[in-house]
Amino acid sequence: MKQGKKTAAVLAAAMCVGLTAGATEGVVSLDPVMVLGVRDVTTADGYASTVATVGTLGEWSVMETPFSQTNITQKTMATFNDPSQPSVAPLVQAPSVRSSSSTMYNDFSIRGQSANSYQFRVNGVPGIFTQMNLGTSFVDRVEIISGPTMAINGTASHESPGGSINLLSKQAGDKDLTAVTLRSAGKSTIGLNLDASARLGEQRDWGVRLNAEYTNGTTGIKDERRDNKDVYLNIDHHDDTSRTNLLLGYRDVTTEKPQRYFNFESAAINRMMDAPDHHQNYSFEGQHLSMKTTAAILNHQQRLNAHVLAFVNAGMATNDGYSYVMTQSSRIDILNAAGDFERNLWNQPFKLKNKYLQIGLRGDIQTGEVKHNWNIAWDKDWLQEFWGITKKTRPIVKDGKPDLAQEVIRGNIFTRQYTLTGMPEAQTPYAPTRRSQFTSVTASDTMTWGDFQLLVGVQRATTNVLSVGNGSRVKSSATSPMYGLLYKANDNVSLYASHAESFGKGTLVGRGYINNGEILPPEKMTQNEFGVKYWKDGVLASLAYFDMERDANIEVPGKDPRTSYLRQNGRSDFRGIEASVSGMQFGKLSLTGGVMYLDSKYAKSKTGNLDGKPVSGVAKWSGIVTAEYSPNEQLDIIGRMVYTGEAKIYAKNTTQLTLPSSAVFDLGVRYRFGDDQAPVLNAMVYNVADKNYWLPRPGYNYGILSNPRTYSLSLTWSF
Repeated sequence: MKQGKKTAAVLAAAMCVGLTAGATEGVVSLDPVMVLGVRDVTTADGYASTVATVGTLGEWSVMETPFSQTNITQKTMATFNDPSQPSVAPLVQAPSVRSSSSTMYNDFSIRGQSANSYQFRVNGVPGIFTQMNLGTSFVDRVEIISGPTMAINGTASHESPGGSINLLSKQAGDKDLTAVTLRSAGKSTIGLNLDASARLGEQRDWGVRLNAEYTNGTTGIKDERRDNKDVYLNIDHHDDTSRTNLLLGYRDVTTEKPQRYFNFESAAINRMMDAPDHHQNYSFEGQHLSMKTTAAILNHQQRLNAHVLAFVNAGMATNDGYSYVMTQSSRIDILNAAGDFERNLWNQPFKLKNKYLQIGLRGDIQTGEVKHNWNIAWDKDWLQEFWGITKKTRPIVKDGKPDLAQEVIRGNIFTRQYTLTGMPEAQTPYAPTRRSQFTSVTASDTMTWGDFQLLVGVQRATTNVLSVGNGSRVKSSATSPMYGLLYKANDNVSLYASHAESFGKGTLVGRGYINNGEILPPEKMTQNEFGVKYWKDGVLASLAYFDMERDANIEVPGKDPRTSYLRQNGRSDFRGIEASVSGMQFGKLSLTGGVMYLDSKYAKSKTGNLDGKPVSGVAKWSGIVTAEYSPNEQLDIIGRMVYTGEAKIYAKNTTQLTLPSSAVFDLGVRYRFGDDQAPVLNAMVYNVADKNYWLPRPGYNYGILSNPRTYSLSLTWSF
């Protein structure tokens, strides 16, 4: 039998098993209907792996998936995860992912489409976290798929059309573990991490892993402070016919004085101003955001017979933003070239409750020479939102009559002086605001014959959103297909082409438009992709071309120029090339990296002024290079460069401004004092050159101020 056919047979059998249990180190059984996983292999440098959970499809090798896929390993998480940095810092190892984060928010983009940790899935379950940064000590690895994934992932209350990011929790390994890590970072941040695990039972079929983290202190930014406490308990069980995993988590995090978002949309300027001193703080005294999260996630798969298994993924989470005193939408509005700014103040505590359930079947069947790996799943996501209201206490005159308004901050980003009209107050405790239900049915069939593989998938989703206050309801449905063809040219090369679509929520047209009350259909995102992948001797490389179109709701003038409609009549186009390589070895030096070229434009914009111009905040070029030099078995020297090309933003919807490009260098060392049980020292310097720069956020006319040079030190003992 050809090697390609052997690989296909193993993968087909493996599809009858794993959704979230994690890849095993090798094939457990040679019987193709009893395989418990696909062999997970890391690249030679250890920064990427070859196997990931691909939604409802199960565990797949990157060489078998007809789309771009990056699997970030625990080594990457441990090297670049730091309490003084945004928690998406390790994710930029994927060339399609660019950070737009601060030390408060987890904002990023995938192929020019904005996202944040609302879009994170945890062990395949959506809706667990909010936009705020989170400690990731419980994360073992991260699986990233670029491009729309609704047809294989199922539904979610928050979905990014740019792709999906799945966090996989740490499980107990074959060896029992107790590890303690002491950390020091920023100006005065200290931290303590505990990681302990054991396998129990006569067959050691039960696993328990505990991760607890505490960090407190000021970051590299003057007067900015973070206080994070979290604990996660992972319990797993596996036998010959089933696998079960339960993750329980709790976190409580407060960030004080975290202002880094500057909005230029209404600025009266003709050229982009230089970034102000990023060591300084641009918050007001008392500005902070506090969040508590409690979460439970269950994954179970049960083999019904040699060719069919059932799976269940379920989760629930409560995110309680119990104290939220910020500038409105967490940004400052720049007014002019002198750097003057103004913004309303918010005091709006909030709470989000999310529940999720997915049930499905997965199996394989042979028809002639064609092997089918099929699956069908139903899932539902329930979201309840509770939002507070900022009390209006500032007397103003509106339309010649006395009125009340929110408190305001005014100041200048260069002098760093500001005034407040008063501190914002919460009008009432948060109250029920919106109830949403998202339901879908997802089905797919992966057909393998010879060296060819065809994936056909589809999702039918329904959205039902009720606004509690006014009783308005939006109900919409949409169908999202995915097609993918892959050809195994030989044992080391795969060629593929794919088409995928995703849809947003329907939109209820509000007051101020002629068509008030109309429900607009879900906005669609389509992507076509062509690519090639290479794997040999620990080197994993890929090259892909993609072409995306995204619908948008825009204002359309009525017969009377003072009136307008809201119509789904806008469109943005994104075309690009993405390349990555990991595991390149040159003696004691290893290299990994990637680059993305992204040509974006407004095909049809609100007033037509932006037609043909680049989409706000989308850089044409971005890239990353990570190097690791290991002169001996004890020492690793690590260097990383993250490049973000220049991006265009727009002031007053007409004036084009340019955010300059930036190349940021990180440098670190890892030193092992002995064998596996000996202490390990990690030291990192982020933004070594202390470069002061603006960071773009795709889809927004923002400049996000950079983080200054920051030092980090950790020491880990394993017992």
